[in-house]
Amino acid sequence: MPKVKHVKARKDYPQHGVEKGQMCYVWSLKTGPRSSRSFRQLTRPKPSQLTNSEFLGRAYELTEQVEDLTEEDLEDQLQELVDEIECLGEEQDEKWNNMPEGLQQGSTGELLEGRRDMCQEWAYNLEAVKDNLPEHPDESEDKYEEPTEPDEKDSESENAHEAAMEAYAEKLEAYENHIDNWEVYKSDLLSSLEEAQGYVYEGE
Repeated sequence: MPKVKHVKARKDYPQHGVEKGQMCYVWSLKTGPRSSRSFRQLTRPKPSQLTNSEFLGRAYELTEQVEDLTEEDLEDQLQELVDEIECLGEEQDEKWNNMPEGLQQGSTGELLEGRRDMCQEWAYNLEAVKDNLPEHPDESEDKYEEPTEPDEKDSESENAHEAAMEAYAEKLEAYENHIDNWEVYKSDLLSSLEEAQGYVYEGE
């Protein structure tokens, strides 16, 4: 990856949204044997911005998406990532299959095979997380609304009050179990999220 410098702008760079005197990040990417293109911006560049490789650019973008996963709709987010990663791996396999047989065993062929295998493993790991996400608790607000303890004064008889207290105890137990289930669910979901965020692309 290119070296990134953090410097003070000596002039305005309107095309980059940088004004004179602002601290900005500067780096260059080669565009040819003797040519390069300079970049600058106010925020630290992401890995996907620091490569000319189409494959690595996409792999790093997917890694950034993995790192930005949230607990909300985690299953859908993971499925979308799995699909994109599998597609990226299939593209590498297609490139390998389209190479002359003699070149498939060369360095480029081995690179493509390695990238394909890495994508397959990456997608497999994320799919395993998705398939083992904790089951979502019952969200019925009416069923699990916190009950109010009955007032003895509101009961017509002692037996009626006892029956009301028994019903209250059952509702309270259900409510407390519901709260406990939600706490366990949130904890397990956070663990799944952290596990998923640990699966990133680390190949060439």
